[in-house]
Amino acid sequence: MTTKNEGAETAYQKALRILDAYRRSLVHADASDDILRAYSAILRHLRSEKVEQAIERDAAPKNASATSVVIPPHETVAKLTLEEVERLANDENSPRKLLEALAVARFGVPKGSLRSFSNIASLKERIFTHIQNERTHQTISSVAREQKR
Repeated sequence: MTTKNEGAETAYQKALRILDAYRRSLVHADASDDILRAYSAILRHLRSEKVEQAIERDAAPKNASATSVVIPPHETVAKLTLEEVERLANDENSPRKLLEALAVARFGVPKGSLRSFSNIASLKERIFTHIQNERTHQTISSVAREQKR
């Protein structure tokens, strides 16, 4: 009788054989050398890994912290002060979803344009630009009010 892990190991080995057969078909199809080298490197890595570790890692629950982040409602995010937004943007642990919510709710960044920020650093830069712009507008407004008096 085979155990669950033995069955998984057998499936893992079969999958590696299928991947190797696919690599060989790429050779016969005159695939580029770059693709063949990359494919071979991937196969070497998969073969060098202990099957048990690969199976355990695949069976392990995914990063719970990324999915358990609670994003406040749009209305709440929109009412945050600039200092609160700046603190969240400066926090290294702020997830991208929260930063996106800040950009959309607080500064009116279109949701569709969020894709243009390829990494968190560029998204944070955009948020800091909005913070700076809003502070500039506040300063201009206060100077204009003072001059009216």
